[in-house]
Amino acid sequence: MIEVNNANERGDGFTHILLMDDDVIFDPESIYRTYSILALLKPEYIDAFVGGAMFFADKQYMQYANGEYWHDVVVNNKNASQYITKFNFRMDMRRIKDVCKNEELTNSNYQAWWFCAVPMSICRKDNLGLPLFIKSDDIEYGIRNLKDLILLNGINIWHASFDAKYLPSNEYYAARNYLIITSVHGSGLTKEFVKTYAKSFFIKYAVNFKYVEANLFFDAVDDFLNGVDYLKSIDPESYHSKISQGAYDCVDVSEISLPFSRELYDKTLATPYPKSKIRRLFRILTLNGLLLPSRKVIALGMWGGTNIQTFRAKYIIRYEPSTNKAFVVKRSLRKFLSVYRRYRKTLKKIDKMFMQVRDEYYARANELENIEFWADMLELNCKDEDVHN
Repeated sequence: MIEVNNANERGDGFTHILLMDDDVIFDPESIYRTYSILALLKPEYIDAFVGGAMFFADKQYMQYANGEYWHDVVVNNKNASQYITKFNFRMDMRRIKDVCKNEELTNSNYQAWWFCAVPMSICRKDNLGLPLFIKSDDIEYGIRNLKDLILLNGINIWHASFDAKYLPSNEYYAARNYLIITSVHGSGLTKEFVKTYAKSFFIKYAVNFKYVEANLFFDAVDDFLNGVDYLKSIDPESYHSKISQGAYDCVDVSEISLPFSRELYDKTLATPYPKSKIRRLFRILTLNGLLLPSRKVIALGMWGGTNIQTFRAKYIIRYEPSTNKAFVVKRSLRKFLSVYRRYRKTLKKIDKMFMQVRDEYYARANELENIEFWADMLELNCKDEDVHN
């Protein structure tokens, strides 16, 4: 964004910048079509974004999303993991009815940066993105700036399944940046909701032996509560290296040390949650069997939630069908208690600090959107006149 603005100051005359992920597959035809649309825009749509749909790389006819909507937490009033609606998810573009349905207008309020053409009238040096990195910077920029979004069949990219690219560090960014965005945009986020949010993720991670993710989640809440000045002081590259140290060793499922059965994996995912209130209460009282002797090894998908099949398991094999890779996590009462102590400590910090920090982000977000901040963040060798142009 900065470089295209610099080019325009030299007289290059770019009208749009095309933002794309660096790991997508795309056909140049999408760029030709985007250029044609931009060349024909009516004056009232001169500030419109042009977006591309995302398709699955392993099933290239299957659409992941064509437009998305970020929900205000007050309106949504749900677990924060459900704060995004993906339009036309898993549509099969071999079917003409899906192709036609895909042309209908949606109320998208942002466009993911896997393919997003942004007008330079919006992408100015005083209106840059927030330093969120990796997760949700496209969401924030869209809900801040998007007036109209043009989405058409035939403009798209292909991307690997997000399950196939699982990294614990993404959980950190997703949690921290969710709190920042909801604060910056004044969505009425309350400390009671954040405490419920923390509880839901503590349970999710603890039940699934994801103690690495649990600690990263609490790191995310801590870093958010440290406020704007702390965010401004972080060197993102070195900090990313730090939080990435707990990455799992994902290998081909044939290389793991435990026996794996695809049949058991499929059966596990198909098993419904028990309706018996007594059984549910028993699982809660025994910390999902953690206080009882283990009795089995089970298999679940990488992104598996609080699935019943984790009960009294000693190991969980996290398997991803699209890559045939897996990693193994092991239950640990010691690690659970450590995570639980962090959870209780985090609740106290939320009670004490959240409202003040939320209001601080709302009041000071503009400090993070301008060229002065980014020049310092990126250590650009900008002359004073260049920075302030």
